[in-house]
Amino acid sequence: MSTPLDMTCDRCPVSNFCPKNGQSPSFLNNGARVYCKVIGGFGRTPIDEDILSENSKELIKSSGPCLTLAYVPVLKTEDGKNYETELVKIFHPAVLSPREKIPSAIDGIYPRSHS
Repeated sequence: MSTPLDMTCDRCPVSNFCPKNGQSPSFLNNGARVYCKVIGGFGRTPIDEDILSENSKELIKSSGPCLTLAYVPVLKTEDGKNYETELVKIFHPAVLSPREKIPSAIDGIYPRSHS
Protein backbone atom coordinates (compact mmCIF):
# COMPACT_ATOMS: atom_id res chain seq x y z
CA MET A 1 0.00 0.00 0.00
CA SER A 2 1.33 3.42 -0.88
CA THR A 3 1.75 6.34 1.50
CA PRO A 4 -1.09 8.89 1.33
CA LEU A 5 -0.24 12.16 -0.39
CA ASP A 6 -0.68 15.27 1.79
CA MET A 7 -2.40 17.93 -0.28
CA THR A 8 -3.79 21.44 0.09
CA CYS A 9 -6.79 22.60 -1.91
CA ASP A 10 -4.88 25.37 -3.69
CA ARG A 11 -2.43 22.84 -5.19
CA CYS A 12 -4.80 19.93 -5.77
CA PRO A 13 -5.59 19.17 -9.45
CA VAL A 14 -9.09 17.88 -8.59
CA SER A 15 -10.13 20.53 -6.04
CA ASN A 16 -12.65 22.07 -8.47
CA PHE A 17 -14.64 18.83 -8.36
CA CYS A 18 -14.27 18.12 -4.62
CA PRO A 19 -17.38 18.53 -2.46
CA LYS A 20 -15.15 19.65 0.44
CA ASN A 21 -13.12 22.23 -1.51
CA GLY A 22 -11.42 24.71 0.83
CA GLN A 23 -11.12 22.40 3.86
CA SER A 24 -7.37 21.78 3.53
CA PRO A 25 -5.28 22.82 5.29
CA SER A 26 -7.29 23.08 8.48
CA PHE A 27 -5.64 24.99 11.29
CA LEU A 28 -5.87 23.66 14.82
CA ASN A 29 -5.92 25.83 17.91
CA ASN A 30 -2.21 25.18 18.60
CA GLY A 31 -1.23 26.40 15.10
CA ALA A 32 -0.75 22.96 13.57
CA ARG A 33 -1.93 22.34 10.02
CA VAL A 34 -3.93 19.27 9.05
CA TYR A 35 -3.81 18.35 5.37
CA CYS A 36 -6.07 16.38 3.08
CA LYS A 37 -4.67 12.90 2.37
CA VAL A 38 -5.12 11.55 -1.15
CA ILE A 39 -5.26 7.74 -1.15
CA GLY A 40 -3.69 5.85 -4.05
CA GLY A 41 -2.95 8.87 -6.23
CA PHE A 42 -5.20 10.75 -8.62
CA GLY A 43 -7.58 8.94 -10.97
CA ARG A 44 -6.33 8.52 -14.52
CA THR A 45 -8.60 5.83 -15.94
CA PRO A 46 -12.40 5.69 -16.02
CA ILE A 47 -14.02 3.60 -13.30
CA ASP A 48 -16.41 0.75 -14.12
CA GLU A 49 -19.94 2.08 -13.74
CA ASP A 50 -21.40 -1.37 -12.98
CA ILE A 51 -20.07 -1.29 -9.41
CA LEU A 52 -21.35 2.20 -8.57
CA SER A 53 -24.51 3.34 -6.82
CA GLU A 54 -27.11 5.47 -8.59
CA ASN A 55 -25.86 8.58 -6.79
CA SER A 56 -22.28 7.93 -7.96
CA LYS A 57 -23.46 7.38 -11.53
CA GLU A 58 -25.06 10.83 -11.49
CA LEU A 59 -21.80 12.34 -10.20
CA ILE A 60 -19.88 10.68 -13.05
CA LYS A 61 -22.19 12.29 -15.60
CA SER A 62 -21.79 15.76 -14.07
CA SER A 63 -18.11 15.71 -13.02
CA GLY A 64 -16.11 13.09 -14.89
CA PRO A 65 -15.39 9.35 -15.18
CA CYS A 66 -12.30 9.07 -12.93
CA LEU A 67 -12.28 8.58 -9.16
CA THR A 68 -9.97 9.85 -6.42
CA LEU A 69 -10.38 8.99 -2.74
CA ALA A 70 -9.24 11.42 -0.06
CA TYR A 71 -9.43 11.80 3.70
CA VAL A 72 -10.46 15.40 4.30
CA PRO A 73 -9.98 17.01 7.76
CA VAL A 74 -13.15 18.31 9.42
CA LEU A 75 -12.91 20.26 12.67
CA LYS A 76 -14.84 18.44 15.37
CA THR A 77 -15.18 21.29 17.84
CA GLU A 78 -15.44 25.03 17.30
CA ASP A 79 -12.44 25.77 19.52
CA GLY A 80 -10.19 24.05 16.94
CA LYS A 81 -8.67 21.47 19.25
CA ASN A 82 -10.03 18.25 17.74
CA TYR A 83 -10.62 17.10 14.20
CA GLU A 84 -11.72 13.98 12.40
CA THR A 85 -11.17 12.86 8.83
CA GLU A 86 -13.95 12.11 6.40
CA LEU A 87 -13.52 9.84 3.38
CA VAL A 88 -14.61 11.73 0.26
CA LYS A 89 -15.16 10.35 -3.25
CA ILE A 90 -14.14 12.83 -5.92
CA PHE A 91 -15.27 12.17 -9.50
CA HIS A 92 -13.33 14.18 -12.09
CA PRO A 93 -11.82 14.09 -15.61
CA ALA A 94 -8.51 12.22 -16.00
CA VAL A 95 -5.52 13.88 -14.36
CA LEU A 96 -2.66 14.03 -16.87
CA SER A 97 0.94 14.96 -16.17
CA PRO A 98 2.38 17.99 -18.01
CA ARG A 99 4.29 15.69 -20.36
CA GLU A 100 1.04 14.07 -21.48
CA LYS A 101 -0.57 17.42 -22.36
CA ILE A 102 0.95 17.63 -25.82
CA PRO A 103 -0.82 19.95 -28.26
CA SER A 104 -2.50 18.31 -31.22
CA ALA A 105 -0.36 20.38 -33.62
CA ILE A 106 2.64 18.23 -32.69
CA ASP A 107 1.52 15.70 -35.31
CA GLY A 108 2.19 18.24 -38.05
CA ILE A 109 5.84 18.78 -37.09
CA TYR A 110 8.39 16.89 -39.15
CA PRO A 111 12.06 16.62 -38.24
CA ARG A 112 14.49 18.32 -40.58
CA SER A 113 17.42 16.55 -42.05
CA HIS A 114 20.79 18.09 -41.24
CA SER A 115 22.38 17.22 -44.58
